[in-house]
Amino acid sequence: MSSEGPPFSPAYPTVESLRALANMWNASPSMQHFGARLEFERVDRVRAVIDPVLPVHRGGMGTEAVNGVVLAGLFDLVIGTVGWLTRPDTRSATVNLAMSFFRPTRGERIAAEARLVRGGMNLIFASAEIFDGDGRVSALLRRHVRHRARQGGRPGDLREDARRRRGAVARASEEHISES
Repeated sequence: MSSEGPPFSPAYPTVESLRALANMWNASPSMQHFGARLEFERVDRVRAVIDPVLPVHRGGMGTEAVNGVVLAGLFDLVIGTVGWLTRPDTRSATVNLAMSFFRPTRGERIAAEARLVRGGMNLIFASAEIFDGDGRVSALLRRHVRHRARQGGRPGDLREDARRRRGAVARASEEHISES
């Protein structure tokens, strides 16, 4: 296992503070309905688990594989949490979501884990993986999250933000390719 990186935010500097946040989120009706829970073992990773995987999580037509919409929801949960943790004082929204599925995700327990790739004032880049019941990676995700602009922005700021975002997306993609 690689060494632990810096925390997402000074607001949640320890595993204990992240676990307290997870306990609050895990108690929410939407998390309980989804059947997922957040777990934190490191300050630089967000992990969500579905355990046990229920019949409602499975795909159609009698397959034992977890349905793609469940996997997409699990990806959104962990990546959205990374986005929020980097700037808990703002709102965030997805700019881009790119999922790749390598094999069917099977098992009684599945997990998704996300990490911050690069963060800025208005845009963050994160990645996530889904692990099947045997702990093998079955899907990969890249996502860009945009933080809401601060109050008092000028009308022209949106065009400038879009230009910067296109450049940042290209740079992050090039860096990821060179890291692979």
